[in-house]
Amino acid sequence: KNIKYGTWYIGQLLSQYNDQWPLAIASYNAGPENVINWLNRRPYLDFDEFIESIRFTETQYYVKKVIQTTAIYKWLYEGKFSSWDVTQKIDPQIKTTIRW
Repeated sequence: KNIKYGTWYIGQLLSQYNDQWPLAIASYNAGPENVINWLNRRPYLDFDEFIESIRFTETQYYVKKVIQTTAIYKWLYEGKFSSWDVTQKIDPQIKTTIRW
């Protein structure tokens, strides 16, 4: 049940943030209200700036670790090394309200 609900929840977060993984991962760990507040304060950041500006040390570490581990699994299982491009800008069209 935990896996079922966890995958549903991360799916909802990915939808909320237009498949922008760093935002969904941060929201999964810190809660969507915190991520929305952080984005409202500084909406035009690159992802690397957003990740470094996360005020919760645990969440900042969690986001970095998930991105790193995802890249490793892609390399192991797909034979290619790719990671989230943290130098791109956050999509300003995301919804800054919680829909569920």
